[in-house]
Formats: sequence, structure tokens, C-alpha cells
Amino acid sequence: MANDNGNSGNDPLPDAKPKNKCIVCGQRNTTRRCTMCSKDLICSTACQYSATIDGVNATHSKLCVDLPQTIADILFKSIIINQIPTDQKTLFDYRFNDFNDHGKRMLVTAYKHALVYDDSALANWTSG
Repeated sequence: MANDNGNSGNDPLPDAKPKNKCIVCGQRNTTRRCTMCSKDLICSTACQYSATIDGVNATHSKLCVDLPQTIADILFKSIIINQIPTDQKTLFDYRFNDFNDHGKRMLVTAYKHALVYDDSALANWTSG
């Protein structure tokens, strides 16, 4: 017997998110978690950017913003928006203080390029 919303009661609701799907695009099965909070499934760097910087998924964005930030979180957010971090500990720990302004911008670019590869691609480089 169908319930008020037209399904049998055992079917997922139309707005329910499928398991293992990216919370941003909903298109890809993934095991990759948000790099900021490790809570939700986010399939790629592009979707990570959308979820944490653009705020496409407002609930997730709020969750990430409210969490205590590590220097890795601070670096990630700076790199995603293509800016040199301003946090002094991040600048020191990630060696930005070793460079002039031009070198710092180059380091941002290097870190940004490292973000486009997923764990499996990096593992292939180290094992092959």
C-alpha cells in the first residue's frame, strides 16, 4: 500500500541522498571524505572547493567552518582560493617564510597542483 507521498514506505524518499554518493554533485560513488572534516563524502577537489569555499552545500559548509582548524586546514583553504596563507604558524610550518613574495606565490601554485591528484594516483607514483 502506498503512503501519502506515493511510495510503498520501503522506498527511499525522493530527496534522500544515496549512500556513497558525493554530497555535492551526487553523481559519483566515492569513499573519499571531506579533507576538512572527514565527515561527508566528497568525490573530488572541485567538489571539495564547492562544499567548503563556495558553500554550495550549506549544511556541510557550516560544519566545516565550525570545526577547530589545523594548520593543514588553513593551508588548504588558502591554496584553494589561490592565496598565500596569513597564519604565521602555517607560513612557518609549510616553509613560506623561506621565500620572497614571488617564491611564496610559486609555493602556493606547487601546493595547488599537488591537490589535483587523488590518493590512488599518488600511490601509483610512489610504488611504480
